[in-house]
Amino acid sequence: MAFQFSLQTAMDVCKQEKEAAHKQYEVAVDAFECEAMALFRLLKQKEDVQAATEKMLVEKASVSDLLISQACLDGLEQQIGKQQLRTDQARADMLQKKATFQQHAVSYKQYERLKEKKRLEQKQAENRREQQLMDELCVTRFKRKFA
Repeated sequence: MAFQFSLQTAMDVCKQEKEAAHKQYEVAVDAFECEAMALFRLLKQKEDVQAATEKMLVEKASVSDLLISQACLDGLEQQIGKQQLRTDQARADMLQKKATFQQHAVSYKQYERLKEKKRLEQKQAENRREQQLMDELCVTRFKRKFA
């Protein structure tokens, strides 16, 4: 007799939810990586402007050049602050999506374990029935032989 898992529909729905949660997690990871790279580029740009400013100080550049450099740094710091917030939000979203995915994965794993347990129980019951039939057949043959 073929094994029929009574909760197969629920298990299928759980699997679909798990796969959807995994896709959402992957999208969130990509978004976080994009935001983090943008933050990295801004920090690198700030570092380059700071190095150029230091070089101007050594070379005794004009005050107007230093003011322009400082204004550029101020603008970059504002951009970095905003980008840091976006990066933190993307990280929080990614971590929330990861937690959701992990919950769905655990639920699906529980269904898999339950299905395997029920399959084994059915197989054992089938083996017991088969053994009982064999015993009955042997008893019947024995009775016929000596009757």
